[in-house]
Amino acid sequence: MSCLFLLLRPILVVLLAMVVWAGLLMYLASGIVSDKLLDPDSYIETLKQAGAYSRIYSEVLVDPALQEDLRESFGDLEVDPEDMAGLLRGIAPPDYLRSQTESVIRSTVGYFGGDLEELAVYVDLGPPLGNMEDVLLDYVDQRIAAVPVLAVPGDLCSSDGASQAEERFLAVVQVLSSGNLPESLPSWESAGPNCRELLFDRSIDPALRSLTLAAETRSALAANRREMKEEFLDGNIHGFFNLGARAATGPLLDAANREIMARLDSEKRVDLVALIAESDPERTEAELRTELGEVREIISWWDSLGRVVALVMIVGGSVGMALVYAFNPKGMMRWPGLSLLLGGAATFALGKLLQSGVLNRLDDASAAWAAQTPDFPQSVVDLSADLAVIYGQSLLSGVTGFSLIVLLVGAVLFVASFCLFLVRKLVP
Repeated sequence: MSCLFLLLRPILVVLLAMVVWAGLLMYLASGIVSDKLLDPDSYIETLKQAGAYSRIYSEVLVDPALQEDLRESFGDLEVDPEDMAGLLRGIAPPDYLRSQTESVIRSTVGYFGGDLEELAVYVDLGPPLGNMEDVLLDYVDQRIAAVPVLAVPGDLCSSDGASQAEERFLAVVQVLSSGNLPESLPSWESAGPNCRELLFDRSIDPALRSLTLAAETRSALAANRREMKEEFLDGNIHGFFNLGARAATGPLLDAANREIMARLDSEKRVDLVALIAESDPERTEAELRTELGEVREIISWWDSLGRVVALVMIVGGSVGMALVYAFNPKGMMRWPGLSLLLGGAATFALGKLLQSGVLNRLDDASAAWAAQTPDFPQSVVDLSADLAVIYGQSLLSGVTGFSLIVLLVGAVLFVASFCLFLVRKLVP
């Protein structure tokens, strides 16, 4: 064997060991892409572990920072913040929220995994929009039932009494048509049956047609006139004003519904890709889709060829080291074993280090994010941080298993290289 080769051999061994170590890192990265990033169940399980769906109702949607936006979505209807979670569960039930979220996850992962040719990510708002009016009107009924009743002073059958009754009723309807609740409701319990008939015709009927009310409100009140008169004559004060409240607040809800529908497609869906593109004025939807397509190609390569190339590097590097020490059985086992032992130990330690440190790093990142965006809802920051921690730990969970296998294989080869003399003694 030439002196030059003897001098180059350690250099070749180091270079080939670096190829093996690079292959180990590539194999682990490819495993993360295939087993975690392209597995929709990993994201769904993360949401379950974080209790995301229940926290959306109990923490996020009751966050004071979101109350104004939610009230606008409800047509500026006055809603007690403590009631918000219950209303939203009725409008968008947990099963609906879960199904839409999982659909978005599977569509997104399917696109980046190559199963879908086009990134079509939608949220169907048809069901909650269909539920919204009934849920909110039922809520208004409950709130009206809790409003105290105060008697209208004076003789309701007199001209002055009838005028006061008209003013009080009109004031209540105006408050309701603005989305708020009146402090009290006028009572006509002191009026007899004949007086009530006269009172309705002289006071309530004109108020129903008052030009101070919006045209939509007058139309809704006119549609409910017969039922309202029956409740009025029966002396059912809360029943009467429930019908009035539904008529007064219905146009608010219809206007809010129309405003939401204007942002949706013909199937009442919101296009999330288009929504993201609209939030960035410096990038069009076409440019965003092009960039996502480029990312998809990179992920596809890692998913399909990453592990193959990594295994070729690991096996090829190990075989190359063995050939460098051809005809020297100890060297053929020792140096590939040592490189696998060191590589496996290093990646195993790296995985454990990242798993133990990911919590602190992500907590720091979420704190920094919250500090930089003080107007962003803190509940969203907290939930996002918890999801990132859980998913980060899950992402790294597969690193240590493969590293441990490589470490053990390397240890066996390395130790066996020192035991060859025993084989020679046993073999005649």
